[in-house]
Amino acid sequence: MVKVAVIGGGISGLACARRLQQLGTEAVVFDTGKHAPGGRCSSRQWAGRVVDHAAQYLTSTTPAFTEFLRELESEKIVRKWPAGRVGRLAADGRFEADDSVERYVGVDGMGAFAASLARGLDVRQDVWVSPNGGIRREADGRWSLKAPSSPRFDHVVVAHNGKCAFRLTSSQPAVHVHTLLRADFKAQLPASAKDDARMTLNSIYSLAVELPSGAMPATFDGAFTVDSPTLRWLCSNDRKLGAAPGPTEVWTLLSTGAFGSKHKTAQEYLAGSEKEAEVVALMLGAAEEAAGLEAGALARSAVRTRLQLWGAAQPLNRWSAPFVWDATNGIGVCGDWLQPDATAAAASTLEGAWLSGTALGDHVAAAETRGRDVGVALGADGGRFVAVGGGFGSAPGRELPPPSAVRPPRSASPRGEAPAAAAPSERLFVRNLPYSITEDDLQTHLGGDAIIASVQLLRDDQGRSRGLARVRAASVDAAAAAVKLDGADCGGRSIKVAYDNGPPARGGRGRGRGRGAGRGAALAK
Repeated sequence: MVKVAVIGGGISGLACARRLQQLGTEAVVFDTGKHAPGGRCSSRQWAGRVVDHAAQYLTSTTPAFTEFLRELESEKIVRKWPAGRVGRLAADGRFEADDSVERYVGVDGMGAFAASLARGLDVRQDVWVSPNGGIRREADGRWSLKAPSSPRFDHVVVAHNGKCAFRLTSSQPAVHVHTLLRADFKAQLPASAKDDARMTLNSIYSLAVELPSGAMPATFDGAFTVDSPTLRWLCSNDRKLGAAPGPTEVWTLLSTGAFGSKHKTAQEYLAGSEKEAEVVALMLGAAEEAAGLEAGALARSAVRTRLQLWGAAQPLNRWSAPFVWDATNGIGVCGDWLQPDATAAAASTLEGAWLSGTALGDHVAAAETRGRDVGVALGADGGRFVAVGGGFGSAPGRELPPPSAVRPPRSASPRGEAPAAAAPSERLFVRNLPYSITEDDLQTHLGGDAIIASVQLLRDDQGRSRGLARVRAASVDAAAAAVKLDGADCGGRSIKVAYDNGPPARGGRGRGRGRGAGRGAALAK
């Protein structure tokens, strides 16, 4: 039986695996979520209730997804959001209902939709497939994954995006797939098309806030703001899910992409920081203004808050194909950013993720279609990145730039062949190092003085390690011995060791350590 690894347990990955299983193809989903799959469609327990902190509801523009939602509705997994309860908040705080589309919500939060897709699937939860050489096409044509107890696979599907997906595909032969997974993170697309476009995602702050019941107007459950530079969406989770009234209710506030970009900071440094306090205050102030409340009313009454930066929130453009499939190498990509013109309205939505994953599952499961490329053609005669408008975090009403092509990688070998390996030399580049490692430790780890002549850890402006190092071996043969440590464990990380054939190091922000070179010396040229 054909076996497929699906990396990413969001909606597109679950939909792909579900369709593969329905068609008799074995699929294993690898998901980093600690508790449940779903990605942005997961829910969390907070303040004693279910909170949707990312995806807020489902809509449909296609007959296939509408039929699927109605099946889930009959199973009481999702339900329609009652009319008149969602809309826009005008500048004066006046609510205007918008019932132009049907909206569905999970009966127990949006995570219920993800859970319905995951039923009966082999989902490996809380598993990290290392972005550094995490997937590898072996000599027998099958795929191996750097993940616990992972078997070999005939094909692999990348069902997530952003920096991790780009790094994940960096050491495999499908260079066009790798090129398409490059990502920019911006609040909006450039006004004019570029000659080498790439997927662009915005960043959004999500704020959960527990408020006394009645602190917010009772006229709506959820609403988009009209002109706020800070806030795009606010919604009561209790009202949306039909919870019984209590002394408090929890609201989810989503920022604009421009605000997220302006105030972006590393999530690991956010909790308890001055930036957290600043962002919470600004978002609560924007909610007060949008709802026509007295300044400071929500800040004074808030019981508790929880702030999260949704770093890769929403694709601002789409690749004009339903999915990507490289038949020569047996690797595919699915996601909400992959939508042809026929389903353009579904781009950057949960419907788009489901459509893309389901279509890729259909393609891979059938032997007659599995041998045909889809979406990998680059350049003037290939696909296009097309801007999408509206939705969470985007700027409504802005004129969108024209479609733009993706330039093929300049140094790529013909698609299907591995990129040419760097020529052997004495100079090496080491990546994915533990941040705590020293030059002495790394020299020892790579073989000691007999193998390594000098080490230079690369550091940022504050002197912190970047997890990278330039290394000079004692000889070409010694370098070849060190390169064999590529993928070895070092302090709990799988390090990458490769020949460095770029320009010789000119010092940089590093400290050298090696035979004949004291601390602080740059690498010998």
